[in-house]
Amino acid sequence: MTNETKQTVVDRIVALLNKEGFAPVLTEEEIKFFKEKEEAQIINAYTQGQYDGNNIREKDVYEYYNLIYGGIK
Repeated sequence: MTNETKQTVVDRIVALLNKEGFAPVLTEEEIKFFKEKEEAQIINAYTQGQYDGNNIREKDVYEYYNLIYGGIK
């Protein structure tokens, strides 16, 4: 795995809107809200997908998210 983090869907949408010349249509507060919701969904999906009868520590799930997506900015 590379050290480069992946973009979340929210990041991609905001970047696309900016690239296409749209005036900022979302406030920073709205972007943060959507990123927090997306983070929760990704962490929930990872937790459910990795469950194999072993205990998964919540700390490990957040470390995974931060490694892949760089955390919420």
